[in-house]
Amino acid sequence: MQLIVFLVVITFIVCSVVAFFVKEKIKVVVVFSTLVNLIFFLFAVLGTELFYFYDILWLRTFAVLIWPIINIFLINKIFFSKR
Repeated sequence: MQLIVFLVVITFIVCSVVAFFVKEKIKVVVVFSTLVNLIFFLFAVLGTELFYFYDILWLRTFAVLIWPIINIFLINKIFFSKR
C-alpha cells in the first residue's frame, strides 16, 4: 500500500510541475489519470493482496476494465483531435 501511495504522490508532483509549463491543463489531467491507471493496473496484474486485504475489489475491476477505456477515449479526444 505504501508503494502505491508513494508512486501516486510522485506522479502528482511530476504532473503539478508539468502543469506550470503546459497551456492546456486538461492534458495534465489526462496524463495524471493515465499514469495512475498504469500504477493500479500494474499492481492488479501482479496479483497483489492489497485489493483483497482492504476489500476494494471493485477498484481492481475498475482499474483493469473501465479506466483504460476512459483514458484511451480522453487521449484520442484531447491529443489527436483536429482543431
